Amino acid sequence: MKKKEWNEGLNNLAPDILENYIEQKEKFAKMNNSRDKLIHIVATVACLLFVVSSIVVGILIDDKIPTWENAQYSAEDIARMFSTRNYDSTNAYTELDVPDSKYLYINEIPKDEYLGIYQYNYLGKELNKNEFKAFIDGILPELSSSIGVSIPTYEIKENVSGDLWDGLYTKYDEIGDYHLNMDQELTYNLFSVFSRRIDDKGYRSLVIDGETIEINTQLSDEEILEELESVNNRLFEIFGTSFSNFKINHSYGSGSLYLYFYNEDEHNLNYLCDIPRSERICMEFCGSKLNNDNNILSLYSVRYYKPRLDINQIYPIVANAKKISLQDAEKLLYKGYVFGGHACPLCMAEQEKISFKGYDFVDMEYIFEYDIKTSMPRLAIPFYAFYKKIGTAKNGNKIYAKTYVAAIELKGYEEYFESQKSKHSQTDN
Repeated sequence: MKKKEWNEGLNNLAPDILENYIEQKEKFAKMNNSRDKLIHIVATVACLLFVVSSIVVGILIDDKIPTWENAQYSAEDIARMFSTRNYDSTNAYTELDVPDSKYLYINEIPKDEYLGIYQYNYLGKELNKNEFKAFIDGILPELSSSIGVSIPTYEIKENVSGDLWDGLYTKYDEIGDYHLNMDQELTYNLFSVFSRRIDDKGYRSLVIDGETIEINTQLSDEEILEELESVNNRLFEIFGTSFSNFKINHSYGSGSLYLYFYNEDEHNLNYLCDIPRSERICMEFCGSKLNNDNNILSLYSVRYYKPRLDINQIYPIVANAKKISLQDAEKLLYKGYVFGGHACPLCMAEQEKISFKGYDFVDMEYIFEYDIKTSMPRLAIPFYAFYKKIGTAKNGNKIYAKTYVAAIELKGYEEYFESQKSKHSQTDN
């Protein structure tokens, strides 16, 4: 339709039709306006009710401890892990003395819904003297040359007692200023060299290719690694291996340091444990009275661990457990349902009170349960580890408290912690 014809059509409309149209339009406009206002009011009220109810419900359930009745493990099971690991330890938290928070080595929390439970597999390869001899002979000549001694003779002996210590070993020989120790277990071949103690003056440093090996603990990890680069490469040559990753564990209170070389991607526990579990070299440094500088540590020992099986056979996943949320872990933390020795609340109460509210860091790590009789690892369970700065040491280091909350669903929290109170009172009587 053309514009002219449209305009003519409008002009010929009856007046009563136009008035009726205008009246209906205004009526509908008012109705729509009221409906929009009503929808807006209803939506606003609904939002306010949701926010208020969320706050109220949050307040009501904030302190409520989650219950997981169908969990595979109980709080009592997990507490036993710590009591066997730390024997008579009864602390709710451990104090860490570090120059800077970066030395806490905070791990990223896995995003997985389920977490693996790992078990150390004692059922390894049969003992093999020929294999063990080849392992020793592949290392001994190069090592002897490096530390400046003649290649020592050795004798392979067998220890078969029917327990987990069954294995092959060599006579504990002294060569110059060092001890040598070689072992074959069902799962590992192990070669170790230690410096000898000098009366009450401590230990000599290992000397490799004429170089006395010492480190300054005031250096950063990267600087320590750079200082030791030639030594580390020499160790790779001696043991016929090489690694892409390193990890340094500091024990500032005891004046020791452990430097590990390994390949992180060989097993998940390498990342989430303090000690790598796959093939590795461990350099142990400790203080010595032979020098007057407390910041200088001497290389006390070098150990080389070579698995005899695929590492996933040594540490297989035996179960998968549902991971709890960080929010649920915090509730357990604030309730005091933490693990760091015996889980007895009264024993823990003897320790200085601190609040982990407003904690500084949280990560995840696997903790091993150890057999008391053999000191061998058994199950590895994941835990949330919470860190809270609690002070400053005399040397300027920062002091952090660290405690553990199980990262998987457990049953029987309240029952177990309450039972510890009654057991404790019975013991005292």
